[in-house]
Amino acid sequence: MTKSSYWRRPLIFSSLQQIAYLERAAAHVLAGWIPKVVSIDVTLALGRFQYVSIDNAVGILNAIRAQSLPLGGWSVALPSGFREYASAIDLSDSEDAMLSSIFGHLKRRVVELSTLVVQKSDPLMDVHIREKVESTRRSAESQMAWFEGHARPGPSAESVRALDALWTAREGGLMVEPNNWLWAPIDRVTQPSRPAHLIRAKRGSLSSHAIYPNNEKHTRENFHRMFDEEITTLELFARCSYEHPDLPEDFHWAMGRQMSDESRHAQSCLDVLGEYGGTYGDIPISTGVYDFHYQYETCEPGSKRELLWRLLLRSAFEEALSLDGFVLQIRKRDFFEEGRVSQVLEAIMADEIHHVRSGWKWTTFLCEGDRARVQEELDTAHAYDI
Repeated sequence: MTKSSYWRRPLIFSSLQQIAYLERAAAHVLAGWIPKVVSIDVTLALGRFQYVSIDNAVGILNAIRAQSLPLGGWSVALPSGFREYASAIDLSDSEDAMLSSIFGHLKRRVVELSTLVVQKSDPLMDVHIREKVESTRRSAESQMAWFEGHARPGPSAESVRALDALWTAREGGLMVEPNNWLWAPIDRVTQPSRPAHLIRAKRGSLSSHAIYPNNEKHTRENFHRMFDEEITTLELFARCSYEHPDLPEDFHWAMGRQMSDESRHAQSCLDVLGEYGGTYGDIPISTGVYDFHYQYETCEPGSKRELLWRLLLRSAFEEALSLDGFVLQIRKRDFFEEGRVSQVLEAIMADEIHHVRSGWKWTTFLCEGDRARVQEELDTAHAYDI
């Protein structure tokens, strides 16, 4: 009788849970850092990478749970050494250090472990596992290539040694279940970072929300403003996820999905702005959406009520209002044969429907299913808003 050269399921699961942890930890670090990143294009890229990472982690964990059922289930607990490794990246002293640690070290470990699983799994019998792992490996490699192409400083020899030591010691410490895989937020970020050369609009200044079709200057201003709103919403929801690691994974996945959507929306606004002869920063920029919704005088900083108000006001209320505005604007743009603008607005509107539904779902969750309390909180928050 021949001996199989392929791993049995327990060995496969052991490597899979490490990959899942690294992807989940990367998503947590990125969510916390997104508003602190200065470069606009990097912020947008990280918004998409964050969602890919959490989606990979959730998919792998679901695969482990489903395929381990015949074996009586599988504990995905890991030693706390893994958390020590990942939290050290979150504590990086600069944007460059964080990026090089994520994409030069952590994602490299993802590629190594994924390659090992593919090598040791049966191409026929483990095909579903292999497909998920290969997809995860490709995304990690793509993100590493993105980082290497950005001409940023590589990690210092000292930081590499420190991360290598933490990675080597990852099997140490007490076992922790997934609900304790992450760590408490290390900071609060009251205003998102922007390149120093950009001029910020004065607080309280108003911008026009009117629609003047076939007016290139006004279309540039419109999409400049929309970009500000999309990127600041991305940054706000990144912190909503990061600052509340104790919430269910479905919540964090929903926040990641919205971050990715807002990143795509922001990029599409930049594209249209460029097509109409504009550049971001031609007029004063605004971070007002983030600045206003990050904290409220009547909510304790970091509290679940603060999170509830963010979701109620930005996701469930304001984004619902924007749906009505998009419908009218699309009709006007179509009438004046501005099909490119209408196409972008239609795509954004489709995603906003999902965001509004998500906002109501998670505000109801935070109110423990009490819809009367949701309405009461919305009324109170709206009174504060106006």
